[in-house]
Amino acid sequence: MKKILPLLLFPVFSLAQTAFNSGFNDGYKGGYCYDKGLNCQKPIPPIAPIPNANEKSTSYYDGYNRGFAEGLNKSKEAETAKYKTSSGEFVEDKMYNPYQNVNNVIQLAMLLKESKGVAITHLEDGNYQAVANICYAGLKVSPKDSEFMLLLAQAYRDSDNLEQALKWYKKAYQYRRGDNNLKELIKSLEK
Repeated sequence: MKKILPLLLFPVFSLAQTAFNSGFNDGYKGGYCYDKGLNCQKPIPPIAPIPNANEKSTSYYDGYNRGFAEGLNKSKEAETAKYKTSSGEFVEDKMYNPYQNVNNVIQLAMLLKESKGVAITHLEDGNYQAVANICYAGLKVSPKDSEFMLLLAQAYRDSDNLEQALKWYKKAYQYRRGDNNLKELIKSLEK
């Protein structure tokens, strides 16, 4: 029995934490997460140091104070080592504005409509190069616009370039499948 009793008590005393150690662990976690909000992940504290001469190994508060100070210092060291991005400047005019985008689309549609009117005027005046320039510019903005294709085809037809006219009539017909007049015009040019 005398031999068993020391064997039972040895692990109890050797593995037992002092109040200073418990306080240090709690203080370190508290100091590390001090003023960081709820999302702070508490770190695993290091091994508690030996108490100084003015600290008691039986005092929880002495350990807590020392752990809090070390945790706070460690937190500040970790914070300065992180990469920090520069703050951006707020620019009022560059904000996403869906109404501005709608206005831009409406303005673009109006410009395309006006350019078609100008192209028709040039076509009536016999200025075929101006018609071609307007139509090619319009097709860069709106590549599937069959009206520009028809104007361009008409300009080529009026200038006796039937090969190019037929090419543009066929392209326009791809977007106007139900247009029987266009289909008949293409058939008559192919003869």
